[in-house]
Amino acid sequence: MKNILFLILLSLPLLGCDFLKSKKECEKNNSGVFVMSNISKDHYETSISGNNVIIAGGKSKSYDLPIGTYTLTVKQINGYTFYPSEKSYVIKINQCELTTINFP
Repeated sequence: MKNILFLILLSLPLLGCDFLKSKKECEKNNSGVFVMSNISKDHYETSISGNNVIIAGGKSKSYDLPIGTYTLTVKQINGYTFYPSEKSYVIKINQCELTTINFP
């Protein structure tokens, strides 16, 4: 029993190393993570920082972005009757933080 407890205690610092490493990486790169999720059943074309991506209904896409302010535009590409839904979002990326947007 003492051996198991010793192994658990010995492994605790090793478990934290990955978190500390990734934290330092975002500090070094001066970046944060942005996740956009399509909560519709329809496909949307998205654009952020010159990256145009089609996201299927119920799917997500993530980016590592330098800190700053960005505009996300989304446009419905199927499932509409007369006109597609179009929306824009202003996103602020902070260092080592997760920013999420659910659309439409």
